[in-house]
Amino acid sequence: MSQPDTSARPVQLHVIHDLGGGSAKWLQDFAAADSERTNLVLRSFSHDRAAGDGVALFAHPGDEQPLEAWTFSSSIVATAVGHPEYREALDRIVRDKRVDVVLVSSLIGHSL
Repeated sequence: MSQPDTSARPVQLHVIHDLGGGSAKWLQDFAAADSERTNLVLRSFSHDRAAGDGVALFAHPGDEQPLEAWTFSSSIVATAVGHPEYREALDRIVRDKRVDVVLVSSLIGHSL
């Protein structure tokens, strides 16, 4: 999927887990109804018992292919108060995509 044009509209970053369910449905409905902002998605992902082996940035809630992904050398088990690799990824996204607002639907697999 092509990169969204973040220069024309304010950019919101939605923080969510990759477990599906009600949060994923809410986010799809929210983004579909919001024609005034670009709604990027930062989704944690896991491959084992940890909730956050990394995060992936998506241009739209329903996208299967991320714009970018970060795999952590140290997983986030559930949530973490601090995680340097997560912070680096988040800082880069906020800077490069000119994020104005961060909306948190779930902290599972994410760091504060």
